[in-house]
Amino acid sequence: GTDADAEAPDAGERVGTARVLADLPALDIPSAIDRFWLPPVPLPARPPTLDAPVDLLLRQLPDPPPALGGEETLDALSDVYRSLPRD
Repeated sequence: GTDADAEAPDAGERVGTARVLADLPALDIPSAIDRFWLPPVPLPARPPTLDAPVDLLLRQLPDPPPALGGEETLDALSDVYRSLPRD
């Protein structure tokens, strides 16, 4: 009797990940190996996106403080955003 013996799990008791994974169904290994070589299911079509001006986020933010250049910085960033390529 030490404390470690008192806290030791029984031989048949599952501990750690074995306890968590015990409820999972058994894996059919040959079937899984056959499926491994199949191509994946095609991805669904891309959802529609909002067609908005590239500088929309900048227009929603307040003007930068004077220490960061104020409205001139906002105008410069807006020009940079509008020059980015559209995908």
